Amino acid sequence: MSIIMSQYRRIIERLFRLNEHAVKLGLENISKLLKYLDNPHKRLNTIHIAGTNGKGSTAFFLNSIFNTAGYKTGVYLSPHLIDIRERIIIGNDWIPEKKFTELTEYIFHLMKKEKLSVTFFEFVTALAFLYFFQEEIDIGIIEVGLGGKLDATNVLTPMVSVITEIDLEHTHYLGSSIRKIAAEKGGIIKEGGTVFTSAENEEAVDTIKDIAKKKKTTYFQFGKDFVIEDADKELSLNAKKLLLPQTFSLRFREYEFKKLAIKTAGTYQIKNSSTAVAVALYLNEKYKAINENSICKGLKNTKIPCRMELMQKSPQIILDAAHNFQAIQILIENTPLFFTYSRLIVLLGILDDKDYKKVIKVLSSETDTFIMTKPKTERALSARLLEKEASAFNAKIFVETEISKALIKAKKVADPDDLILVTGSFYTVGEALFELS
Repeated sequence: MSIIMSQYRRIIERLFRLNEHAVKLGLENISKLLKYLDNPHKRLNTIHIAGTNGKGSTAFFLNSIFNTAGYKTGVYLSPHLIDIRERIIIGNDWIPEKKFTELTEYIFHLMKKEKLSVTFFEFVTALAFLYFFQEEIDIGIIEVGLGGKLDATNVLTPMVSVITEIDLEHTHYLGSSIRKIAAEKGGIIKEGGTVFTSAENEEAVDTIKDIAKKKKTTYFQFGKDFVIEDADKELSLNAKKLLLPQTFSLRFREYEFKKLAIKTAGTYQIKNSSTAVAVALYLNEKYKAINENSICKGLKNTKIPCRMELMQKSPQIILDAAHNFQAIQILIENTPLFFTYSRLIVLLGILDDKDYKKVIKVLSSETDTFIMTKPKTERALSARLLEKEASAFNAKIFVETEISKALIKAKKVADPDDLILVTGSFYTVGEALFELS
């Protein structure tokens, strides 16, 4: 084992001892740490993205557009699927192990010296901002971790804030209603700034609009200020499925694109990609290489891991990181639109803060065969609990508590023309991705 690899593994173990799942909302600790790092975030040009569903995909589309135009892009995402370095990307490359180790050791040294205490997420957020500053990125695309107003990333003053679709999630932290959750996510809107929203829930939209008005913010709304048209819903005469690439037209201000195309499955990705296009166009006075060519190529080149991603063809295996009821519902509606199969088999692992009863009910409308499993996290629900809930729907249920064994079981149960859908959590899908890679 090389010295660098050994150092990297030791530092990763130390970092995860901060507890990846600890939540401490508030900006005091992250602000103190960043101050000792000379506030690198204040010297970054950024786009800040919050929302329940769609924020990761929107970030990937934005990254590809700006990267295609020749700009050095930094992207901060969470959670990761396999490797923590997936969270911190420049262009299409994860932060190198050597650099990750150096910065982590430096921040730990600083924390000890100054007697600072931060959570895992605050630590990694500070590390990302420091790395992006040192690498002199042209633009940072920063995804919120939890909520918005009190999330560690909200120390930023971005060029543009983006709020994607909003639904009930993390209610014990963010509130028990759409309006309360939207208010938390709307906390990323800055006084006199600019916000784009792709949310369509009426309560969420009203809340975001009210915040934008109070903060005298320039406000752009999906379906009103940037509008998609002619989304290609024409079915193939042979497959009776939606075709890839998906094509659509977009109008935003003086711009009109007649034939944009994305190669990712999921009708909802048209909204995410159109939001990214509108944001990029809004910023093209500063980033002049953003034009029709970079937008068209950037969209076509976008690859989004574990969003309706086909990993194997016979039987088909799809990985999708849908992890709440709204996302699962949209996923189960979209799967038969883009894939042909005889029978759908669902391999499911869910975390304990999700509405698993509603998830299983909607999945049962399209499948009668489940492989229930449990990802390797203390937040995971028992596979036996999932089995008990699904039994009410007269489903055929198999239980394998290890995801590696669950995949083996799914392949044994499946016929060559079936489809195995792995979903329910980033952790479930991440473990499956590791096994299938």
